[in-house]
Amino acid sequence: QGQKQPVAVVTIALGFVTGLLVSMTSVGSGSLLLCVLTLWYPLNARTIVGTDLVHALALSAAATVGHAAAGRVDVALAGTVLVGAVPGVLTGARIATIVPDRMLRTGLASVLITVGTYLVLFGML
Repeated sequence: QGQKQPVAVVTIALGFVTGLLVSMTSVGSGSLLLCVLTLWYPLNARTIVGTDLVHALALSAAATVGHAAAGRVDVALAGTVLVGAVPGVLTGARIATIVPDRMLRTGLASVLITVGTYLVLFGML
């Protein structure tokens, strides 16, 4: 595709910033890094999503340990959310394999725009 990938130092710096933001806000891996990967790397949407999820797994595990050690985790609530989230993730992964790349990119952009607009309009920031 002819685009040059950022050097490792830039990628590491972007990783640091997303790690910092995820730890402080719980927002970042699924939204900020997704935008960064889309803009900076010449990858298809499925690869961007998969790469982002691997990043999210490690990042979330580290952030979870920190928050759990500080006593800021409601285990019952997290477990209840996971009962629905795990089947949702499995279904989404299957759908992502059959949806055309352009449609997947449009869907990702639409979700980010909608959530961002909601947060700005309703003062959730």
